[in-house]
Amino acid sequence: ASDPAAFAELLARGCAAVVCVGMAVHRQNADVQKWGCAVLGRLAPFTSDNAGDALKQATAGAVEAVVAALRAHLFSVDVQEHGCAALTKLTFKSAENRTRAVAVGAVDVVAACMRVHGGSSTIVQEQAWFLLGALGETAKSVPAAVPAAAAA
Repeated sequence: ASDPAAFAELLARGCAAVVCVGMAVHRQNADVQKWGCAVLGRLAPFTSDNAGDALKQATAGAVEAVVAALRAHLFSVDVQEHGCAALTKLTFKSAENRTRAVAVGAVDVVAACMRVHGGSSTIVQEQAWFLLGALGETAKSVPAAVPAAAAA
């Protein structure tokens, strides 16, 4: 379904938050990550800098959940396709989400994804190029994320 009112209702009821929690609890399950990214990607068109505070709160954590999925399942084409698509949609209309994505290391994760899937998935490559283009200007002004290994 692509009914904006239905998606707004899902967000208002906390659907994105539930998906993010499920993704965190089942971090090592590639299927959960793939479908979590797919759901967040479907809800993403309703996130923008013009969205109300309630809508921004409803999608809080989505960018971080998607970047974590991409990082945890670098070799899964399905997770990378759905994750790059979701992150592109989450950041396309939102400077705030672009800043958050860069701050949690999205640029490095997406670049790694492109290297790993260079010859195996045109969809990953297309989504990743578009995403890196969208994040490029933001990346110049946001400090680089602490690598996961250094943060542990």
